[in-house]
Amino acid sequence: MNSRTNRHGADLHIHTTSSDGTYSPERVVSIAVQKGLGAIAITDHDSVGGVEPARAAAVGKDIEVVAGTELSSYIGDRGIHVVGLFIDVQDARLIEHLEFFQEHRRRRGEEIIKKLNKLGINISMEDVFAISGAGSVGRPHVAEALVKTGVVSNFGEAFERYIGDGKPAYVPKYKIDPGKAAEIIHAAAGVAILAHPGISTRSNSEIRSTVAMGLDGIETFHAKHTPEQTAHFTKLAMDEGWLISGGSDCHGENSDYSEIGDCTINMQMLEDLRNFKTSNNIKKQ
Repeated sequence: MNSRTNRHGADLHIHTTSSDGTYSPERVVSIAVQKGLGAIAITDHDSVGGVEPARAAAVGKDIEVVAGTELSSYIGDRGIHVVGLFIDVQDARLIEHLEFFQEHRRRRGEEIIKKLNKLGINISMEDVFAISGAGSVGRPHVAEALVKTGVVSNFGEAFERYIGDGKPAYVPKYKIDPGKAAEIIHAAAGVAILAHPGISTRSNSEIRSTVAMGLDGIETFHAKHTPEQTAHFTKLAMDEGWLISGGSDCHGENSDYSEIGDCTINMQMLEDLRNFKTSNNIKKQ
């Protein structure tokens, strides 16, 4: 079972221009079709705006578009992302939460810009909006604006000097815990998955305690997991009876991330996720 060479697999972690990706939903579908993928999930940060355009682009093509999102949550000051799959994008409570998150992201962006201005950096929210478009505003958009205006030479420098955690223009996010993120996803009839544990968690016990907050599974397959981590997390998930998911975490033309299809799960794993969603394990409250 080598998910990295499964040409007809499913990439269930992809970002578009509806959050901080550079590919439009239509471009994502086109690339996925060219690569022979059987399914993709659109999992924009705190947004579902890319799902319906991707589904429209997939009409008549041999590919499934899974409705998803990636919610930002925290344990203490450490970010823990929770991916929601097979969600109802029309769910009123989900939309209310996402609109709140997006408004907070916009306000956070404004506060970051104010701090940068106080540091003598001539940058505006218009510069950021020119990059984010209608998508959810995030620090990567600010970083790209800093690069484009010549303040820094690359994304890494932007975070290291100005907008990274604890840096002069850093502004904290609104915080919910993984259990609340799972609750939001379940209310929208979705499956809640701990994203990239190899990046965001420190031990098996921490993964167990996080999943115990109400999550359904973990991303054992992720483009930044080593083969050893993938094997370890897959065994852990199987031993614990958790669902298995994964994907490239593609953000488009950004060298810090992988490309669509670089990491996939096999189609049986996709069916396991779907079957769990349609079972009595998930019901809208």
